[in-house]
Amino acid sequence: MKFGIMGPGRISRKFADAVLRTEGAKLVGVASKSTERAKKFAEEFAIKNYYNSYEDLAKSDVDVIYIGTTNNAHYENMIVSIENGKHVLCEKPFTLSYEQTKDIFERARQHGVFVMEAMWSIFLPATLKAKEIAQSGKIGQIKQIDSCINYNNQGGDNDRMFNKELGGGVLYDLGVYNLWLSCFFAESYPEVVKGVAELDSNGVDITDVLAARFKGGITASMRCGGTYFGNGKLTIYGTKGCVIMNRPFQDSHLIRVEVGDIVEEYRFEHPNGFVYELNEVIRCIKEGKQQSDIASWERSLKVAEITTNLLNEWASEGN
Repeated sequence: MKFGIMGPGRISRKFADAVLRTEGAKLVGVASKSTERAKKFAEEFAIKNYYNSYEDLAKSDVDVIYIGTTNNAHYENMIVSIENGKHVLCEKPFTLSYEQTKDIFERARQHGVFVMEAMWSIFLPATLKAKEIAQSGKIGQIKQIDSCINYNNQGGDNDRMFNKELGGGVLYDLGVYNLWLSCFFAESYPEVVKGVAELDSNGVDITDVLAARFKGGITASMRCGGTYFGNGKLTIYGTKGCVIMNRPFQDSHLIRVEVGDIVEEYRFEHPNGFVYELNEVIRCIKEGKQQSDIASWERSLKVAEITTNLLNEWASEGN
């Protein structure tokens, strides 16, 4: 299957490396607004074609387009890809609003293409093992999910994560991991979500704390921040014990299961976690599916709805 990349940035490098490690996948094109950047990236990964126009890539003979541009560009990049009949794998956050996300899936349905948000973490062996254990009854009934994802970024206003024009904010970049995995482990969507945030002088959220309640009495506490160091763990608490995904939980290589005095550990080794979501994309497209059962359109829409509501609330409070 032939893949093309929009946006030759840091995250796209990891994706390109994953394609090289994935059976049945081949990189054949890359596009950037800068010809020099596109050419350099193409040379680094032995990609035959490079373009200084995203539309030119969309009109090429690639089968799937991976979108690794800045957050504010995802929506328009997906539109040009879909309207040219290309399947799409787009980095999180999928778009900057619920309405944009809804529109993308409607366009995908009309054009008969596969589209998926690149929430790679839910395909990882460690994540799947944690869910298997939590559902097995070993830790009893699940009662609470606690997660923390933080980075102490030193870029200040020059950091993309804090740039409002580029779709910055830790809820978009980090909090989506908290939300996606909490929903994944709870096997439902929150009935209630509350949140507070620290906003910088430009109105960008730089520290967030969320609390959610799911059906069946499961609650979740979710913390994300871009200005301090956190423990980076995700813990699923049950009535008999707990499952701990070690730091960083979004790419955990170590799981601990604690039931009373008994502790079990499971270790996972892989050079690039993006391979697992790539396998899912290829499988779904070969089977003629327009969406993944795991990273479904419904999941993306639910998370987009939550983030949109929270950000609107915080913006209103900031004024």
